[in-house]
Amino acid sequence: MDLVFKRYVPGDPRSFLIKYLDTVLGHSVNEVVWTWEFERLPDQTVFTYLLDGSKIVATQSMLPINLRLNNKSSQTAKSESSFLDSEYRGKGLFEKLYNFAIDQAKMSGANMIWGFTPAEKVWRKNLKFETFDCMITSSLRLSGGSFRDIRHKSSSSLKALLKYLLLKSKSFRTRYKILIQANGRENFTTTSELDWKKIKFMYDSIIAKHPEIICLQLDPEYLSWRIVNNPNLKYDYLGICSDDNTLIGHCIYSKRDGVVSISELTCVEKKDILPVLLLLVRQFMISGINEIIYWGNSGNNLNAAIFEVFKALGATERGDINMKFVLKNLNSSYENKSILDVNNWYLNGLWTEGFFI
Repeated sequence: MDLVFKRYVPGDPRSFLIKYLDTVLGHSVNEVVWTWEFERLPDQTVFTYLLDGSKIVATQSMLPINLRLNNKSSQTAKSESSFLDSEYRGKGLFEKLYNFAIDQAKMSGANMIWGFTPAEKVWRKNLKFETFDCMITSSLRLSGGSFRDIRHKSSSSLKALLKYLLLKSKSFRTRYKILIQANGRENFTTTSELDWKKIKFMYDSIIAKHPEIICLQLDPEYLSWRIVNNPNLKYDYLGICSDDNTLIGHCIYSKRDGVVSISELTCVEKKDILPVLLLLVRQFMISGINEIIYWGNSGNNLNAAIFEVFKALGATERGDINMKFVLKNLNSSYENKSILDVNNWYLNGLWTEGFFI
């Protein structure tokens, strides 16, 4: 074997890397996606790969993401594009590539590495990460779906019919609960404009109430990258303002194949989660949406309040075994106790790149 560890630098040949990623990852990668994901902040973005001669056998990237930690901005790196060719497994090569990527991320200013992975054992035992089984999905059915679709996925007509009737019954109960709910707040207006100053003021208010929270730094650069210019999904935005035009809550979501995926649903006050969600759900019912999904860290107080409202409206929950949260602190000046308390992390779909959420 003629093994070489390399870091991509903008200007290097990349077509062979794009072709490889498009083959091995669970989503499509083309020139547009590559530029969007890996050349947004070139001095901070890390893309490493392992060559055996001229053959790519492994990849690992670290994407720069700024977080609000102790109410200050902190540069971190999100672990992405982890892949090792099956022929090269069991030789410690992935661990060497990963540690090479960590060293590059540290040199580029990262204070910690974090991400989501189904391979919790590898990250915990081999890479010495802290790992957490904290992510759940809440699913609110607004429609039972079509019998034809259910029959297509079922082994028998009888099973399909029973499932169809069960889903119809459940969606009817959910719709009834939604329709009889009072809004709880009447004096608000809505906006579809992403206003960074209003969002910052809203988050400042939230952090004043929850100083322990670790959340995304939703500045104009991140919102433009993650939401406005995302080539993977189209996003809609709903802001809720009080009568003095102050943003009291917002929702960022995408729609695909009759399913709404909520990337973020945030309110300053817990009591406002229900009216915001009801406003959204009633719009979705009219437009023929079958299901609403919210994914997040169940241990976090802000998320727990959201899941509570979803459950009250008839949603079901399931743990996400394919998305374990993993974390490694690289900054010795950071207090490990606060960082390693996973309940402080306000994790939701906005922490992903938007290939699916």
